[in-house]
Amino acid sequence: YDHQSGNEETLRTCREHPSLIPAATINLARYLDWRADVDWCLQRGFRAFRLFPQGQYWSVEDVGFREFCEHLAPSGLPLFFTITSGEEATKIAERTADYGLPVVLLNGYYPSEAATINLMRRFPHIHVDVARRATPHIVKYLVGECGVDRLLFGSSAPQNDIQPALNAVHAADLPPEQAEQILSGNLLRLLGQGAADSLPAVAA
Repeated sequence: YDHQSGNEETLRTCREHPSLIPAATINLARYLDWRADVDWCLQRGFRAFRLFPQGQYWSVEDVGFREFCEHLAPSGLPLFFTITSGEEATKIAERTADYGLPVVLLNGYYPSEAATINLMRRFPHIHVDVARRATPHIVKYLVGECGVDRLLFGSSAPQNDIQPALNAVHAADLPPEQAEQILSGNLLRLLGQGAADSLPAVAA
């Protein structure tokens, strides 16, 4: 709930462990004057914003979220959301479409796959991870339907085992360069970090 102390802790940890790339968060329900906190994060090299509207009791339909997107738009930093339904994913996609900010929808799974594919076709700024995508051949299908450049590896570790998500990527039997895009390249590009062989490959 206290994004200031959370962001400070993240920054300290990333300085102690240079292989980590810092992601910030903002609680838009906490108070109105959040702009200084966003600027603080940008000045200190945070490369993404991880948002929790459900847990913090605010909505992407709030005016405050629109103002947050407007303020963050010049940075081009990606926004990460955990989704629980196709309806929620649709609201996020619609409310973020006009700001030039990439959006990553995390932990989607089989009940919302059709909605996910339709969203990715309609909204080119929408990306998804493969953490919970257990439908047979879903990674290969998503590549065919939506392109490889908007699929990101994710595992939900340490809560979940990393192997099932790795299996989903390898089972797709993609060309090595496409598998590498999903496993690290696409995320590093969104974070503005360049090639996987020259920079850290783990996002915090």
